[in-house]
Amino acid sequence: MKLVIGHGDLLAKDKRIKHLFNPSVIEEVRDKKPMRKFCIYTEAEGYLLQDILGLEEDREILPVLYWKDKERSAQAIYDELKRIGYNISKEKILEAIEYADQKLKAFKSDLHKQGERFLNKLEKSEEVGYVGLGRDYVVLDPQASSQSGSMFTKQRGMNYIPQTFLEEYYKDIPIDELSFNEYWYQNAHILQASIFVAQHPKLFPIRQMNFACGPDSVKFYHEDEIFKRADKPFLHLVTDAQTNNAPFVTRAEAHDRVVKKSKPKTDLEFKDFVLFPDGHKDKLKLGQRQWLIPYMGEASNLGKAILKHYGIEAKVLPTATVQAKEAADRFITTEVCFPLRGVVGDAMATLEEIARDKGKEWINDNTVIFLPTTSGPCRFGKYGEVLKIFLHKEGLDNIPIISPSVDTGYLQIEAPEQFKTLYQKADALINVFRAIKMADMTDDLIRRFRPYADDFSDFDETTQKLWENLRQLLMEKGGSIKYLKRWVNDAIDSFTKLSPSVKEHSLPLVLYIGEIYSRQHDPYTDYVMERIEEERLEIIRGTIAEWLEYVIYINERRNPNFLFRFVDNYMGFTDWRFKRIFGAYSKDHNVLPKPEKIIDDMQKSRKYHGDIVGESPLVIGIFLKFLNGELTNGRQKVSGIFHVGPFTCMQEGVAMAKMDAIAKEVSKRDPSLVVPMIHAFFGDSANTNLEAEIAAFREQCYLKQKLTK
Repeated sequence: MKLVIGHGDLLAKDKRIKHLFNPSVIEEVRDKKPMRKFCIYTEAEGYLLQDILGLEEDREILPVLYWKDKERSAQAIYDELKRIGYNISKEKILEAIEYADQKLKAFKSDLHKQGERFLNKLEKSEEVGYVGLGRDYVVLDPQASSQSGSMFTKQRGMNYIPQTFLEEYYKDIPIDELSFNEYWYQNAHILQASIFVAQHPKLFPIRQMNFACGPDSVKFYHEDEIFKRADKPFLHLVTDAQTNNAPFVTRAEAHDRVVKKSKPKTDLEFKDFVLFPDGHKDKLKLGQRQWLIPYMGEASNLGKAILKHYGIEAKVLPTATVQAKEAADRFITTEVCFPLRGVVGDAMATLEEIARDKGKEWINDNTVIFLPTTSGPCRFGKYGEVLKIFLHKEGLDNIPIISPSVDTGYLQIEAPEQFKTLYQKADALINVFRAIKMADMTDDLIRRFRPYADDFSDFDETTQKLWENLRQLLMEKGGSIKYLKRWVNDAIDSFTKLSPSVKEHSLPLVLYIGEIYSRQHDPYTDYVMERIEEERLEIIRGTIAEWLEYVIYINERRNPNFLFRFVDNYMGFTDWRFKRIFGAYSKDHNVLPKPEKIIDDMQKSRKYHGDIVGESPLVIGIFLKFLNGELTNGRQKVSGIFHVGPFTCMQEGVAMAKMDAIAKEVSKRDPSLVVPMIHAFFGDSANTNLEAEIAAFREQCYLKQKLTK
């Protein structure tokens, strides 16, 4: 992104250049799923440049492109050119795309000749060769790679070549047979190159990546596994435009020595690299296993209660413990996002504790991990893969991971054998959704009352007792509306006694939005939300149901069908029903439109695009509505945004950059505008200035409230 922004800035300042072509490239379209997604930075870079550089709308050409879908891409280019006054036919654009394809083919043919010459040289000599594995814009860029290619060849005298010169040799390796859900475009190519290098007797890998690259930080574990199976040394360099590459010289020298002493396997077939050979599905018996559920706020505990209602043993993984953090440090060696560290640490620490008590064989035969997934562009879709690699290392290969996907609206799930009929499965899903809805709306009720509490400790103690009662109720009665309504009435009575001034509803409203794990996982954010409430600010937390509504919407948007429409209508009905249960207090926090409205309005503004999927479009769309003063409950407007995310999170990094750039541009036009906003990113390092930021944020929110009354 630094290279893109720097390059864009250079071009934007050159007045001879009339337009900048900054496309948003979403994915490579294939005849089977998953589509090959591009990293979110690639998808979003055109939208970031428009605000960061302050580009005039007519100067930037920003089509949304789909690799290999020429019709759709041509239409997008046609629409953009027409928008800025050019009348170029779609047929001409298609001809241009075809011409570009032919030129690319010729260019790749030239690259192949160089690659062929390189391999022929190795065949005639006793020497080995080194292949630079990684993204083209890292391996081939002198700055991004810290001149490492030149160092390997000129200083060390190594036979070195970047992977793209060998593409003709590996492009047909069937990656879909190697691992499930391989959804990143560049990483699919890197895996193909890795297999080719692993199988070639004279080639050895040098993997180059940049710090905190989302996809690379996760796929490293898969690539490492490939070269371990081949018994080949695997050199991994984080280059990042360092001005001094002397450390790389030392490491390259050491790698060269290790390679010359190595004895790689030479008889491996493609099947030997399949990540997880599947041969245990007939023995799963999911209903007889203990379900291990990652912690995601009270929704996890209520989900566990529903499973127990159906006679299924379940356990929510203890989270943010000392043991979990130590386990994460042992297993995670790259700069991954904090939620992945959290899930891996919580899961591995729990399994190690169970193993000490019951042994690994018992775990393999009696546990199952529930871990939803997606097909990009976020790293979330690779959590299961990384966890399974670590389970393999610990001899826990037979633990099934149940992963309903965003791509099916979480509706396709391997169900325990207790649910034999469609009716039984539907009944269970309804009760699970009711449990999620109860978690969301109860949390919202707490957020409505807690800032007005006379004694926060008493309030928190009462809250914990009420949660325990609700869990017990769900275990005994399931999601019965009658019993839930009684519980809600009791909870409101209890909270009213502890927060007598709640009806004044006088405190500034603050949206607590961002990446779903961070905003739901209070232990990993050090309970920052409660600290905000103790500054007498009233929080509206983004809900899990909001995310589920968004997931159904994007599926309906990409693949309209009856099932998604039905589920959307059912969720709307459930929302209406639960709002009646919670009464007038639920209306006080009803400030956000439905995800569909948020995304559609954002896309019409040309500030971002709905085909970039994940948290970032929701966060950016909400921020735009906040700036426009559209977020109101009818009595008062939202006064501030507290934006949370994990350190190195791609989605929230993009959202933060976009929000800051928009706010800066708006403030130029209206210097008196007050935009209370905090970006709080959580990871291994503490937010050292957060207390001071919250204090300043509080004052801004009170000022904003006064100005908007």
